[in-house]
Amino acid sequence: MNILKDLRKSYSNKEIASAYVFPDLSTPKQHHLAMNQLLDYREKCRIEQLKLDRLKLNVLQLKFIMEDYIHDNHYEKLMRFSFFLKDYMLKLELKQKEFAEQIGLKPVELSHYLNGRRKPNHELMIRLEFHSNNNIPAIYWYKILEKENEFDLIYDKEIRLREQSKVTGALEFVL
Repeated sequence: MNILKDLRKSYSNKEIASAYVFPDLSTPKQHHLAMNQLLDYREKCRIEQLKLDRLKLNVLQLKFIMEDYIHDNHYEKLMRFSFFLKDYMLKLELKQKEFAEQIGLKPVELSHYLNGRRKPNHELMIRLEFHSNNNIPAIYWYKILEKENEFDLIYDKEIRLREQSKVTGALEFVL
């Protein structure tokens, strides 16, 4: 502060400013072009930030939906592992081929998981956890699959009939 007071005794504010601030030597056309480039860059940064914020909110929303579903005692037939996997891809705006590459699967393998023709293993659930940067833990994927398996165990009549025919010597009483 004392330095500025001393300078003001000897020089005008304009002289001090010109000594410390580089003068703008650009033509009005160059200045206009530079300002437009700056505005374009700021707009690009704003759009990228909005996209990132939207992705964060989408993942957070999916995580909350998964948590609510896991803690709910009611089973919803539509909300299978494949449903949440599709929703995850949709919220991240990823195509199947791109997503398959990112999690180390062949596109046909991913397709089997998405269509419920293949049961996911622990490795896939861990990959999903890592892919979400630990935002959606592997245990969430596991608990959704377990809820699905529990329902199938109780209500899949086809499996029950097939397996019942293989049992002989069943107990003759019911407790």
